[in-house]
Amino acid sequence: MTTTQEEERRRISRDLHDGLGPSLASIGNRLRACQLMVDHDPERAKTELRDLAGSMKGHVQEVRELIHDLRPLVLDQLGLSGAVGQQVTLFSQESGVRASFDESGSVTLNPFAEVTVFRVVQECLSNVQKHAEATRVEVSLGGSLSVRSAPDGGCEITLFIPVEEVAVGAHPSASRG
Repeated sequence: MTTTQEEERRRISRDLHDGLGPSLASIGNRLRACQLMVDHDPERAKTELRDLAGSMKGHVQEVRELIHDLRPLVLDQLGLSGAVGQQVTLFSQESGVRASFDESGSVTLNPFAEVTVFRVVQECLSNVQKHAEATRVEVSLGGSLSVRSAPDGGCEITLFIPVEEVAVGAHPSASRG
């Protein structure tokens, strides 16, 4: 779990450092240039400010995505199955790769395990989108993590979580009288 958290923190740090940080610095520079343009070229300043407003919308969306990545609210709203199903649908829409989701049975996990499973699915789909030339993706909920790559380029990633071993309920200290 700690490794997963550290990897997630590194990813968020990278996203901020490589994407959002330089973009916001660029917007600051462009705003300073607009201040100088206002007096001698107001039309150009207006055009630039409109462009900047459009850029800001994109950056606000990036921030929302980073916040979502910290603790996906969709887990609280839809549960693990609904959240994974939604992630698979979004992946398919964004990547154009035919993707399916199959949940065999009901999966009940503690909140930490849910986030871990969701993150593993999210990272696997991200890797498929970035690195694979997949034509289809199948996601199903089960439980252990194994990765098998085929010489022809196919890859199978399996995360196995034995749901019968996960205790869901009151914290032990809550039962003390």
